Formats: sequence, C-alpha cells, structure tokens
Amino acid sequence: MLNSSNEVTLKSLNNNIYNDTDYKSYQKELFHSSSFKEILLDGVDKNDKPVSCLITIEKKNDFKKLNFYNNPIDLDILNLNEQSYKKIILDIKKICFDESINSVLFKKNIKETDIASLSKNQKNKIDFIGVESTIKLTQDLKIIVKDFSKGHRSSLKINYEKLDYEIFDFKNYRIGQIYEMMKLHEEVSGKVTRSKKTWQINENMILNKKGFLIKVKEENRTISYAFFFYNNDAAIYFSSCTLRETFKLYKNITHKIILKSIEYLRSVNCKNFFLGTTKSIFSNNKIDIKNKNIELFKSSFGGKKNFFVIYNNILNF
Repeated sequence: MLNSSNEVTLKSLNNNIYNDTDYKSYQKELFHSSSFKEILLDGVDKNDKPVSCLITIEKKNDFKKLNFYNNPIDLDILNLNEQSYKKIILDIKKICFDESINSVLFKKNIKETDIASLSKNQKNKIDFIGVESTIKLTQDLKIIVKDFSKGHRSSLKINYEKLDYEIFDFKNYRIGQIYEMMKLHEEVSGKVTRSKKTWQINENMILNKKGFLIKVKEENRTISYAFFFYNNDAAIYFSSCTLRETFKLYKNITHKIILKSIEYLRSVNCKNFFLGTTKSIFSNNKIDIKNKNIELFKSSFGGKKNFFVIYNNILNF
C-alpha cells in the first residue's frame, strides 16, 4: 500500500531518529534548492507487527531522486519479513517507473565476506562500501570505555587545568546560544557552511529536549563547541568545531567531548550512539584526508560494526 502526503506522521515511525520532525526540517533547509515529496510504504516485520517505511522523491530542477531526505533508503532497520521486503522493493520499482525517477540511493547491510566480491565485480553498480559503528549505551560505562582504542583511553587520562567543559540542554540553554557555535564554526571553516535557519532548527532541537551542546572554554575564551541530536532510542554526533591551533596545546579536546556526551546520553536513558561511517572501503567519490582522519578518529571509540553498501540504482542488487 502506498500513501503520499506532504507531511506524514505515524507512531510506528517515532523511534526512528531520522524521521523526527526537526531532523526532516533540518534536511529540507540544508537542501533548500530541492523539494521533497513523502511516500509511505507499509509492511510487516519479522515479529508480525505492522511497520512503515518513509521515502521521499527529491526534485531539483527536472531531476528526480528517490531517497530519504537526501539520505539512502534503508529497509534493513525495519527488520522486515522476507515477503514484505520483496513487496516494498516492488513498490519502490513501481514508483521509479510511475514518477520517472532519474536516480535512487539504496542502502543494504552486507557481510564482511561480501566486500571483496562487490569491490571486484560490481563497482559500476555501487556508490559506496563502508563500515558504520554504534555504541550500545545500555552497557556499563567501564565496558564502553574499555572498547576504546588504547590511544584514546590514554588521552582521556590527561587533564588540562585551563579547560572547562559545560553541557547545555533544555534546562540551562540560553536562547540564541547556538549562534555562538555558528560563529565559531564559520571562524574555523573560514566561510559560511550552512544557513542561519539550519542553526535555528538545531536550537529548536535543544528546546524540544532532543539536543544538547557541549562547550569547551580555555579560561575566558570559547575554543570548541559540539552539538548532539537524540531521542530515547538513538543519538547522532551532529556537528562540532574547534579552534585548530588549540589541538597542538590540548591533545584530547574531542576525546573528552565524546566521553561527556556518552555520559549525558546514558543519564537520559538513550540506548544507542551512532558514530556514523568509521571506514570507507570503496567510494565513487574521492575521500579527502580530512574525512579519512575523522573516520579513523571515530573508529577508535569502538562500538558495534555494521558493513553496508550504497547502490546507485534499485535494479542493481
């Protein structure tokens, strides 16, 4: 069954953090030159419970892409039974035909043993192969930290007296404080990287009890900010910025930020912390050194690894 509307809200989708209203508003603004049409696909999971899959037709000029607000469509997170999985694939193919879709982003979990064959035989069919990691926050904190790399654990033992870390959530957040992070982000980047409205949406996330900031000060100077988005099921390391020259003086600013975010998320009973892509195995687009270093840094926090492939066409797998 296919249902389309401008704004779909459904209880069965509420736990998926990427379906959150604020997150979708953020994506719409971030890709403001595109329009998005939501389509809801119905299915049944392996426990015989009804589930829904939300996808979007993204239109920019005359080019149409099928995705989920510019992210790949991911059916694996729905734990669909085999019959429903096949049915939704057919639904997606029908949409592609009916709507004259030009491109589809589709994500599928794979086994590590599948990588060699995919990399060798199907490079023309895929955009990306990688590893993503998730920290299970329901574990004891000592077990979580034990899974960090030896280097990360050593870094966390260092304390710098000049540095102060403070967390801001809906309880102590000051209206407009997000723009302090915006200005620091622009200073570090040397340019405006996204619109002021996206930062305002980040502020809404905090005020709606779905986000928090971690601020790092060197005496009276702010040198770092990080923003995290979460619900009761999952959290995302959304964005961060740190004055580059301070990395030479203080070796563990970001390490401490991650640890403090884990401690906070555990205190609000969040279950999972998505670190995102922690290793790129194959990509059609060149991955620069900066992003490779970010992946290496995140991978050193351990977590459960998931291997995945992103296909560039629904017919390709």
